[in-house]
Amino acid sequence: MLQELSIQNFAIIPKLNLSFEPGMTVLTGETGAGKSIIIDAVGLLTGGRGSQDYIREGADKAVLQGLIDVDNPEQLTPVLEKFGIEMDDQQLLIHRELHRNGRNVIRINGTLLNATALKEVGNHLVDIHGQNEHQALMQVDQHLKLLDEYASNALAEPKAAYDKAYAEYRQLEKTLHERRENEQAWAQRMDMLTFQSEELKAADLQVGEEEKLEDEFQELSNYQDVLEALAKSHEVLDGEWEGNGIESISTALGALEILKSSVHAIKISGKYARNFL
Repeated sequence: MLQELSIQNFAIIPKLNLSFEPGMTVLTGETGAGKSIIIDAVGLLTGGRGSQDYIREGADKAVLQGLIDVDNPEQLTPVLEKFGIEMDDQQLLIHRELHRNGRNVIRINGTLLNATALKEVGNHLVDIHGQNEHQALMQVDQHLKLLDEYASNALAEPKAAYDKAYAEYRQLEKTLHERRENEQAWAQRMDMLTFQSEELKAADLQVGEEEKLEDEFQELSNYQDVLEALAKSHEVLDGEWEGNGIESISTALGALEILKSSVHAIKISGKYARNFL
């Protein structure tokens, strides 16, 4: 049920606020008073096609807003969930703006939508009967609705059982889909772990190998320094270094002490130098 309708700069109406009570409401007035404009506004709020021609002359935009009390939440809820719309106290606040630049802003309970989504929701909210209403019989989506209304008493119990079974089916389908996704994820994880396990087996790692590799890496990373230290020590010990004996040996020991932890050969050279001194 439409409870409130707000219109601003729509056609010939600058501003209008209407409240509706349960029961029958009659809009009366002379031709051109704007009765059909109100119906057009309701049609736009429920998914009708918008046009810049609806914007009042001299205005940049037309604003429509309607508060609707939903009397069929069980039918409407799946549609609302489809578009991420939350319903408060079985009420929907529909807001629509038509701009001169062609922009069309639509919100339901604050959720931004397009015209197609609004029309799908609006089909469950308001029935507007016009001169060509008989053509609705040709709309396929109306056939099931008419059948349900015609045989509501006879089909109430079977339909309720069907709705329950269908809801259970959808839940089982969702659970099955989630489990299949989990199964696929576990299979991918298992493949990765198997691949990594095979790589570790092929590597044939030994106890203490990591420490050994770290030592080798340290030795190789200092390779240039090792060569220079060995060359300097060789010059000193071979008598090619300028300076007296004590100073030469001290120089050699200094170089060897810095790098003795890098290469075992330097340790031996350092020991030899100490014995010589």
